[in-house]
Order: sequence, then C-alpha cells, then structure tokens
Amino acid sequence: MASYRRYGNANPFNKKSYYKDGPDTKSKCHSGDRVPYPPFPTTLREVLLSLIGEQVAITVPYGVVDGTLIAVRRDYILLVEPTGNQVLIRIDKIELVSEL
Repeated sequence: MASYRRYGNANPFNKKSYYKDGPDTKSKCHSGDRVPYPPFPTTLREVLLSLIGEQVAITVPYGVVDGTLIAVRRDYILLVEPTGNQVLIRIDKIELVSEL
C-alpha cells in the first residue's frame, strides 16, 4: 500500500494536501535523529479519517470531486457534493486528497 505524506508549509493552520509516493518530509531534530515534523497520518485511510466532516477535493483518474467527506469505509469513501449529490469513491482509485 502506498504511503501518503503531507506537503506544504509546516504551519498547522494552513490548508493541508496529501499526495501518494512523495518526497520524505522528515527533518532532523537537535539530536540528529530523524523524526516526523509535524506529526501526520501515514496511510491514506488515516488521512481520510482525519478529514471526516471537512471540505475536501479528491483527485481520481477521471477528474476531481469536491465536497464534504461524510464517511470512510473499508474500501470506499462517501462524499456529499455542494449540489447535495452523494458520491462513493473507491479508496484504491484516490490519487490526491486536499483539504479545501
């Protein structure tokens, strides 16, 4: 399973985006050990679970779907679009998750 990493400014108040198979976002602490900064989810499921109730944009092979993330199930998510339409998206088809 691919890992998902947060990128962008380390400021926790900025919008977050996660991408598949990206560069290492770990930094060295004063002791020289590599530690994650800031702490963030490492699997796509953890990323999605942390975004329930949030406005998100989900990139899949056929385009971008945005709306409110309502539920995360074993192999799919439920998103409600601004029009009120419910969209089911298979987790294995998700390429990028961005918080709006």
